[in-house]
Amino acid sequence: MKNWGRKKWFRVLVRCAVAGASLLVLVYAAINWWGAREKQRAIAEARAAGVPVTLAEMMADMPPREENFAMIPFLAELEKSYGTIDPVENIPPSSARGRYEAMADPVFQRAWRGGAWRKGIEKKIDFSLMPADNPYGQSAVSFLKEYDRRHGDILAELREGLSRPYSRRPLVPEGFDGTDWFNLSEGLGMMGQRVIDGLALRAEAALMTGDPARAADSIVIGLRLLETTASHGSAMGALVEWRLFGLLKGSLKSGIREHAWSEDELERIRDAFLRMNPQESLQRAMKGEILMLQVWEGWRDDRRRFHSDIESYSNGLAWRIFFPDGWFDLKAAEVVRTSKEGYQVTAGCGPALSWWEAGERFREGATGKGGDWLSDPSLVYGITLERGSRAIVQWRLCVLACELESYYVRHGDYPVDLSGFPADIVRDPLHGTPFRYRRTEEGFLLYSIGPDGKDDEGGKYPLRGQSVDQPDWVW
Repeated sequence: MKNWGRKKWFRVLVRCAVAGASLLVLVYAAINWWGAREKQRAIAEARAAGVPVTLAEMMADMPPREENFAMIPFLAELEKSYGTIDPVENIPPSSARGRYEAMADPVFQRAWRGGAWRKGIEKKIDFSLMPADNPYGQSAVSFLKEYDRRHGDILAELREGLSRPYSRRPLVPEGFDGTDWFNLSEGLGMMGQRVIDGLALRAEAALMTGDPARAADSIVIGLRLLETTASHGSAMGALVEWRLFGLLKGSLKSGIREHAWSEDELERIRDAFLRMNPQESLQRAMKGEILMLQVWEGWRDDRRRFHSDIESYSNGLAWRIFFPDGWFDLKAAEVVRTSKEGYQVTAGCGPALSWWEAGERFREGATGKGGDWLSDPSLVYGITLERGSRAIVQWRLCVLACELESYYVRHGDYPVDLSGFPADIVRDPLHGTPFRYRRTEEGFLLYSIGPDGKDDEGGKYPLRGQSVDQPDWVW
């Protein structure tokens, strides 16, 4: 070793190693300082813009428990159960979670997506095409009988709480400490898809058997459940609400097409739609996503948790467990700034077209950086804003469709135009101009002219694709 010390190359190597290590320490220190500064600056900017940052600020709008539909005994117990991670085999069938997940029978999804459709322009379920192993039978009558036998007690509990004026779920489960990524999962919403599948099938079966009151009951309960899901304050909850109320809208359309609804039933359905508020859902989703600030802080302080949490969610991040603390703080700052921008977009009172355009900017920015939904939060916000603009248009169209059908019930025909309806109902929230409407041989055509602002005479928008150059959004 002494002989090595006399060799010039060895001394140069040692000096380079020391210099490299010193540089690495300096770089780590600089990144840590920069990250901490950027995070604090982002939080200060959010506070100045009126965006809530702490859990206490975000929970300030929780209503009294006795006025909160989301806190009726069944849903409160269900919420608590989704705040813990339990193996499925440990969930008692008699518990709220066991009963709720029984309502999410996979056979419902198989029916809607497995070919039980009648052919034609309008999609409509054909119960004779239900799977052969279906425990609900292969007729509308048998489906209704078995569905209500299995789930009638839950429907009764939900029905009792419908009069409560609010529906707000806790933003995070009890005991959330900012490190448990899985406790932010949308268990209620993820199971909700099959629950709404079942309620929509119940509505269709009721219409086929001449029981529109039970069909209206299914739609109203389903809409309230979707309102509850979205009130969680997560992007996933909002997206679940917007996607699934399309199924219930389909049942509403079935009844309108057949003129099955009474005026009282239409009023119940209209009021259930009016109780929903896509703009508020979108604002809560923007606020809720800022909680990723705490998650990134938790991951910074517990790298092993970071690795286990993101391993199955996002490729290419796990190795960054070795990054300095400042990198995690920079990701937290990005979450805060993106949340602030998204919240400010939705807080305005202008046309919802601004949501769509902001969503495109977010998504294009994320795509340009090659990010995924976890490493680049703008991807989540972009998708949520775009879907939110569609949701508020379809929501308003449903309300107006109920009014049009009520007019038909009273007068025996649809109105010539929309001039006799309140301005706030006929106004397209996308542009602030009236919806397009005309009577047809089948009934009526009602639509928004879509993001491109061109009237394509009711050309339907594609199910996929985000371009602003889209044709009309038809009810």
